[in-house]
Amino acid sequence: MPYFSSLYVAPLYIQTTRFSTLVLRPMLRNSPIRTILVDSGKVLDSVLQIKLPNGAVQHFSFAFHDAERVRSISADQTDIDEVQDINPDFLDVIEATMDASDWGVRRYFGTPKTSDNLIQTLFDDSSGAEWVTQCSGCKRDNIATVRHHLMDMIQEKGPSCYHCGKLLDPSTGHYEHERPKLRTTFAGYHIPQAIMPLHYENPDKWYELYVAKTKMAPYRFLNEKCGESCDSMATLLSRADLEAASVLPWKNTDDDGDTLRDLAKKYPQLTLGVDWGGYGAKGISYTVFALLGHLPDGKIDVLRLRRLVRTAGNDYEVKRVIEMASAGRIYRLGHDYGGAGGTRETLLLHAGFPIEGIVPLAYVGNTTQEMVTYQAPNERVARGYYRVDKVRAVSLIAECIKRGVIRFPEFASWNIREAEVQSLADDFLAVAADHVELDRSSNIVVIRKKPKRCDDALHAVVYGALAHWQTAQRYPDVAMAAGILITPQQQEQLSPLYDTDWWSV
Repeated sequence: MPYFSSLYVAPLYIQTTRFSTLVLRPMLRNSPIRTILVDSGKVLDSVLQIKLPNGAVQHFSFAFHDAERVRSISADQTDIDEVQDINPDFLDVIEATMDASDWGVRRYFGTPKTSDNLIQTLFDDSSGAEWVTQCSGCKRDNIATVRHHLMDMIQEKGPSCYHCGKLLDPSTGHYEHERPKLRTTFAGYHIPQAIMPLHYENPDKWYELYVAKTKMAPYRFLNEKCGESCDSMATLLSRADLEAASVLPWKNTDDDGDTLRDLAKKYPQLTLGVDWGGYGAKGISYTVFALLGHLPDGKIDVLRLRRLVRTAGNDYEVKRVIEMASAGRIYRLGHDYGGAGGTRETLLLHAGFPIEGIVPLAYVGNTTQEMVTYQAPNERVARGYYRVDKVRAVSLIAECIKRGVIRFPEFASWNIREAEVQSLADDFLAVAADHVELDRSSNIVVIRKKPKRCDDALHAVVYGALAHWQTAQRYPDVAMAAGILITPQQQEQLSPLYDTDWWSV
């Protein structure tokens, strides 16, 4: 289509370049209208952009750690591939590239992983179409989804009727939409391998699929062969963990007066952790404060957890920070310096908040450096801040909660829903560790927020704890908290003294 602009986004650069060079370009070269598309000499061709003679443009980008690089693109259509590995918060940024378009076509592709994964959430919000094949023998409908008949349809000789066992011809089937009203506005299609001609028309491929049903790990078979979710993602915390950590003899209240001041006097040092909200997924990100009391033995008590569900702008949030900080006599403020954190910090400084009391923190992707490293000011960044490895930091906080290092008020007092907003406790249950395959030989662990969930309270505690640990240069001993100790005798066995004379042989 003339002057139509499309944007293809995958999580990783290598995935984007692979699609660009190995899929789209060969398709253009082998097209029946190649002379118009390619041979005219008017094609602008690069790895991340193809511009055709009619003015149509295909952009390519990637968005694993952030989506900033797509901001300068104006598109009529966005195709997000491997969407299961895209941060849900990035969708708003990617789809904002279509704000000036009359088309605004959104398409998502990928492989489901867990029931809380982004692609599963998108499918649940769609028309939910499943392939239905009628048996020519018993006339029963065979629905190609695990919750219906898919597993029984995968038999050794070929796709078979779940009821009578007669071989099926999936090419005679059709899609039926579970939510037909959404068919024209947000259609979603489930495509398991069993209904694809590449598999059911090729005996060797079909046998591989049949064998995989029993030989492959169940979660892997469901994900890769059936295109279905399976909860293999590791949840960091359970509700039982939070209840067990809620041992403090007071309630989480909105009182910032004498009660809080009297409580704060019991602690030699206090920090305030702030996760600024409003810049994540639509309507599900709020500013949260965590007032933490630090004891000499390394334990951290959560004095207050507060969510600001009112969206009154930066001024209101900064005023509330100052009120909480002064009531708690804090010595450090650890806050989310990414996004609009810099703007809020500027307001704090102009209001007279001491700069030496502020610890700016920003999450980064997996690193090989220390968990927290200082980024000095440079020509691009005027303010120094701390770069935080998100996976290690969040995992450490989760372990501290499990081991009783971080303690909370009475559970019922912070497990309360506020209108349509989830409870503060639910924020700690909204994250999980997931494995992302970088290539065929390596993968990394990432921390995922479950779609349509808040995790702000968890990160407020992370920032408050890191502000103290980094200032004191004293991080918790999780092994000691877990009761794991290597005895001198064991240490001797682990590090024996060898006779080194043989080295010179």
